[in-house]
Amino acid sequence: MGTEKRDYYDVLGVSRQASASELKSAFRKLAREVHPDVNSAPDAEHRFKELGEAYEVLSDDNKRARYDRYGHEAGRSGGGGSGFGSFEDIFSAVFGGDMFGRGGGGPTPGDDLLTRISISFVDSAVGVDRTVQVRTRTHCDECDGRGYPEGARKDRCKDCEGQGEVRRVINSPFGRIMQAEPCRRCGGHGQVVLDSCPGCKGRGTVNGKTQVEVAIPAGIAAGQRIRITGHGHAGAAGAPRGDLYVEVDVTQDERFIRDGLDILAPLEVSLADAMIGARLAVATVAGDDEIGLDAGVQPGDQVRLRGKGFPSLDGRSVGDQIVVVQITVPAVTDEEGRRLVGDLATHVAARPTRDGLLGKIKGAFR
Repeated sequence: MGTEKRDYYDVLGVSRQASASELKSAFRKLAREVHPDVNSAPDAEHRFKELGEAYEVLSDDNKRARYDRYGHEAGRSGGGGSGFGSFEDIFSAVFGGDMFGRGGGGPTPGDDLLTRISISFVDSAVGVDRTVQVRTRTHCDECDGRGYPEGARKDRCKDCEGQGEVRRVINSPFGRIMQAEPCRRCGGHGQVVLDSCPGCKGRGTVNGKTQVEVAIPAGIAAGQRIRITGHGHAGAAGAPRGDLYVEVDVTQDERFIRDGLDILAPLEVSLADAMIGARLAVATVAGDDEIGLDAGVQPGDQVRLRGKGFPSLDGRSVGDQIVVVQITVPAVTDEEGRRLVGDLATHVAARPTRDGLLGKIKGAFR
């Protein structure tokens, strides 16, 4: 049977009508009194946690309202309750280590690595698998990443006197706090190794090359990065590797321009085909397709090919390919040609020209 929780207002010693400033003042005063570094009572750590939990709830307007209505049941009913962990996280982020002066330990993870890869416009639309070769630091095989051989001589670390940690005093809202952190000289082991691994000179890692398979998803855009977990530089012995980030560059394709998820594609149409209509082949990122043009199609007219654009990276939507008509007008240079064109003009129904996307498309594809 666990100990019943005390009322948060009683823990802080304030009334239920206490203002935010009164809550903060009460918390700071009591925290200095009950912090385990300044209070030797056996229950000091429990009281300090209890104090932090009470303040974490009552200093948040939404949590305080739920607590006033439901009491401690607010936390157990999924209403966002107390949850002391978040208070500890805030303390750690501000002061380093945790609230009781314990520094964050453990071996240092490896650094992340960035490389770049170039793919075609079509590959960015349909996806592609590539192999990249990267220079990276890997664990030394001779010492398994320790930095020293088996049976190496060791001596007691003078910086921490063999304790594996050093202490320092920090100033905090709770007064002066003694904080412990792993000794940098011995890495928290309490001993200094006197013999280094000849293969890595005591570093634990060596430079090398590795090949990594990269699955580039359909719909990726230039400048976006793909994260491959655990393929970065090696860390200290016992620590995880860093991550590899692959930044994608997309080469230009004179046939296409990306516009969000859509693809803009110009189509050169002869004057004759524009006048009488035609079925013409068009290139798409998925291969050749065919469209039909009505007689009298105008410069800037568009034909939309549904689903022929880029897919979104989450797979929820896909764009279209927008074919934009560009009409090629030939020059007539001889008298016979002028006569024939003049005769033809009597059979052609004039249509007004239309502005629209033409200017933008022409400029983009020159």
